[in-house]
Amino acid sequence: MRLNRVKNFSGKHSQWLFNSSIILLVATFTACGPSENGTDKTDSSNITKQPPAVKHDSVPMNAIACNVSWVRDKTVKDVKKKIKFGNATMEVNMDEASFSADGTIPVLSGAWFTEDDKLTGGVVRLNMRELKSLQVDASGQLDMNSPDYLNAEKYPVATIRFLEAVQPNVMLPDTDSTGKTKRERAPETEFKALLTIRDKTDTISFNGKMENITGTVPQLAEGTFTIDGKAWGLNPKAAKVVKDEMRITLKLVSGKK
Repeated sequence: MRLNRVKNFSGKHSQWLFNSSIILLVATFTACGPSENGTDKTDSSNITKQPPAVKHDSVPMNAIACNVSWVRDKTVKDVKKKIKFGNATMEVNMDEASFSADGTIPVLSGAWFTEDDKLTGGVVRLNMRELKSLQVDASGQLDMNSPDYLNAEKYPVATIRFLEAVQPNVMLPDTDSTGKTKRERAPETEFKALLTIRDKTDTISFNGKMENITGTVPQLAEGTFTIDGKAWGLNPKAAKVVKDEMRITLKLVSGKK
């Protein structure tokens, strides 16, 4: 008789009983089953800890106190020079001529960059519109005006982007019997940077000095490097340049943080 009563359940009630059993079964497995990584998700020991945030900072340079100077030695062939005498003009032809010129490049801005109080790099921006140098133009004439071959209107800024500044970890007393300053007695710092002039960027490496006052940001950084003007395209294509060396000296002064 009991079997007959079970068989007499309506289809609607049978479906409700079946669905309820499935829900109960799924809930049981969900509550008792392991987590995806095989451990209980509520275990606080398995909570992923986020690494501490990296502290980025920058210290601006004092653009007015900074100084970038240059000395350029150049030798050219087949040079023509027109010299005026009143209303008359005389043209002088030279098979080869050597020239030397010097000047400065104004610093527009600059900054040193740090991560967790460690020096990671820096950048200096130079005003190329103010660079003046002895040049030979496309017609073979000597010209003392601002060099149009640098295309300063299109590329008004050159940059020096420091990638590394390795300073030997040597403790020096503030004074000693040599009479030299602490910075002058300090071992040389190895600088590595990217130099960009016009549309050309290349790596430069040179030695210099750094003077630190707080942390690892240099209060004063100095150094000199040389570039080949021919390789850097610092001459008109038509100019017959035999030698073109440009020595650039940096004196970078940090401002207040």
